[in-house]
Amino acid sequence: MEKKWVILVAVSVAVIVFAAGLFVMSREKSEERIVSPVSQGDQTSPKQSPTPPEGSLTSWQDPAGFSFSYPEGLSLDVHPEDNQNYSHLTFTAKNQPGEIFILVSETSLKTAAQWQKQDKEAKTGQVLDTTLGGTEAKKVLISGTEPKLITAVVDQGALFVLALRGESAVLSKAYEKILATFAFEELPSESGGGAPAGGGDVVEEEAVE
Repeated sequence: MEKKWVILVAVSVAVIVFAAGLFVMSREKSEERIVSPVSQGDQTSPKQSPTPPEGSLTSWQDPAGFSFSYPEGLSLDVHPEDNQNYSHLTFTAKNQPGEIFILVSETSLKTAAQWQKQDKEAKTGQVLDTTLGGTEAKKVLISGTEPKLITAVVDQGALFVLALRGESAVLSKAYEKILATFAFEELPSESGGGAPAGGGDVVEEEAVE
């Protein structure tokens, strides 16, 4: 009888130990199932890539007495064939509609307001008072099938017209950068009359702000 009791106790202890072992193993697997998806999620979740730089600016100094900066990605045509204007520049961007052009010509006008009242296109557009290179200017938005934004200023007997033709976010941003960096330069004292169109040089590069 005493022997049976000892055997029963031994069996009971073995069952308890086995059950405890199963409980511990079951709990560890359960914790692995809970933790595992978090770990996998961390490995597979997309990471934000840093914002790519916008590029750099190229500075242009024109013999007609002005300078500005524009994005490197633009293509520039200085129109050497134009012998009528002091300066004639055209900017385009690959796969982008429209263009930016800058035209500097001799004028008898005294102010940009006079230009706005006489120019056929400018008279029909929405006019905004602004400044260009620290001088009072007019900005005119002309609606139509091919919208045009024109900024004009008169300085030292010359009419400066900077225009954006067409609808392009790339060119629009470049146009605003040109306006923001536009400055008048002092012409050499020996220079007389109009400077030939498109004789400027790229003088420096700077990081985009």
